[in-house]
Amino acid sequence: MNTLLKTISIISIVSICGLSFFNWMWCDDFQFESWLQSLEILEVMWNMYNNWDGRALSIFTFLQMLSIKLLPHKVTVLIWTFVYILFVGALIKLQKEIKLNLITIGFISVVFFYGFFIHISETVYWAVGGIYILMALFGILWLILVNQVFEYQKNIAAFYIISFVTFISTPNLTIPLFSYVIINIIIDMINRNKKNYLHFIYLFFILLFSITIIVVSPGTQIRTQQAGFSIDFLQLLKNLYGIIIRYFYYSRYIILLAILSNLILYSFKIENNRKTNDRLLANLLYHAKWLLIAFSSVLPLVFVPNDASARTALFFMIFIFLFTNHIVSLILNYLELKLNMRILNLLILSAFIIHLVVITNHYSVAYNINNQMNLRDNYLTSVNKSDTIFVEPLKFSEIPFSLNIEKYELTASSDSWINNEWEAYYKIKTIILKDTINQKTTLENNR
Repeated sequence: MNTLLKTISIISIVSICGLSFFNWMWCDDFQFESWLQSLEILEVMWNMYNNWDGRALSIFTFLQMLSIKLLPHKVTVLIWTFVYILFVGALIKLQKEIKLNLITIGFISVVFFYGFFIHISETVYWAVGGIYILMALFGILWLILVNQVFEYQKNIAAFYIISFVTFISTPNLTIPLFSYVIINIIIDMINRNKKNYLHFIYLFFILLFSITIIVVSPGTQIRTQQAGFSIDFLQLLKNLYGIIIRYFYYSRYIILLAILSNLILYSFKIENNRKTNDRLLANLLYHAKWLLIAFSSVLPLVFVPNDASARTALFFMIFIFLFTNHIVSLILNYLELKLNMRILNLLILSAFIIHLVVITNHYSVAYNINNQMNLRDNYLTSVNKSDTIFVEPLKFSEIPFSLNIEKYELTASSDSWINNEWEAYYKIKTIILKDTINQKTTLENNR
């Protein structure tokens, strides 16, 4: 049974990564490709920092643009799926409650594939958006390293440099890591533990410096104004409440899957023998830290609620998964359940089989749309660039959540920013999606 589970786990991982070969360019992919055709990577990063995004001066943006500039689109997306699998492995390593092996990596990869249904098309299967899963990987690796480095008191200077690189990512990740540092400082103060106290203080100031670089950028100022920046206290509270409720709704499947995966992976559990003399408040903080950190990931968005989207919920969902997993593990350990390992292994096998059946439909639709997109690309490459070009709509019956077609497909309006990015990439005056009812009116208005 173990060999069978390992084999089907590998097949499941390959099925998740393989979808990248049926992915196409969308939305900002065209804009980034256009920029990088005429400018160097550092020039694009500097322009973004000054005109749109304070996060642009990061190693993550550099790696994102390097892959887009040098690699075919599908290879870039494939790399993001590899990063996704590494992220899953790092998350298992961080929890220290489930054995890290091929079966658990494959199973949790499947869990997150469906748990992330609301945004996986934008955080993994998107050349530009894959930066989100890359930042998530670095964030989890940082959480793994921070305790190891301070415990053994080695390579601390190098870790501070890694910390700075990680912190200049996105406030949705930086603030949670900031919260992790604050919580550990408070726990150390309560327990009067001075061993790592100064290290966490140093990290606190590195975090402040990193956040400042992002916040004071001209691009951040422009973006926050356009996103509806507000400092009204009551409005901020309403924004906080609204975003948390929305993000919990986005996380409904990841919470359910965290509970089920704890039960199903019971045979891979690592016994938690954590003994502590911590005071009551310190213990409460320890057990609630992932929930508090999840809430903190929302804080940057309360000032710019229009920026709260499915993909920015990624970090909230990760920490909610960790919190749910931790609490369920505590309950299972307390109950000392004796579960039939043969039945659990059959459940794992069944979950893998169900996944392979479902993802087959993703492949079927993705293959069909990829062929249509190849035809569209050949057409747009060969047409007269000075004409107004009408493009046939894509034909499909349903869209799997791993594809973001409906959100970023061409429109029947010549004023659409999505159309404008296609036009810039193909160097065509006007591109419009065919609309049999409004085509004539659209053309006349365009003239």
